[in-house]
Amino acid sequence: MYPNDFLNSDRISSIRESLNRASDAALQAVIDSSVKCFMLRNRLELSENGVLEPVARRRRHYLTAVINPAHRKALTRLVTSNHSLSVEVQRYGDRNHREIPREKCLCRFCEASVEDEPHALLLCEGNNELLRLRAAFYRELFTLDGSLWGHHCSGDAYRFLHATLASRKAVARFARYVHEVLGVYATVPPYWADGYHAR
Repeated sequence: MYPNDFLNSDRISSIRESLNRASDAALQAVIDSSVKCFMLRNRLELSENGVLEPVARRRRHYLTAVINPAHRKALTRLVTSNHSLSVEVQRYGDRNHREIPREKCLCRFCEASVEDEPHALLLCEGNNELLRLRAAFYRELFTLDGSLWGHHCSGDAYRFLHATLASRKAVARFARYVHEVLGVYATVPPYWADGYHAR
């Protein structure tokens, strides 16, 4: 860029577009390489012409669509991996435990799978309250947005979570469900695998 560039409106527009592209690419690179940002990867948002497209930098619809503050906070914690599931809290350890590799962060209810976001929200069968909440969520979800059924049937839990988060019709119900599930997990301490207690 040169000083004369700022005297030309077309050149200023071109510079602005280049800066936007560069900042979006840099932000997406950080998201794609972060272990905490799986819910931010491949995020889909409606474009101005009504098509779902991946967007790195945009005010997210759930910030205004989810009216209940507790539900909005729970959803934001899920999206930013700032929650109390084992994959997050055991990544760092605590004063009584050493940090645990992801594959050993087992679910506190079933102790059979990694306690990550898809497992807690969609897969765990080790707690009756979770099963009840999930059944109620599914009953309402597909009524609110029938297009999510295809994502659910794909068998890809991450894809289904991304699509549900992107749904303007169902995101408020999803936020409530996330709040409820994280509440159930908060009632029981995490399961710490043998060999990771602090000496």
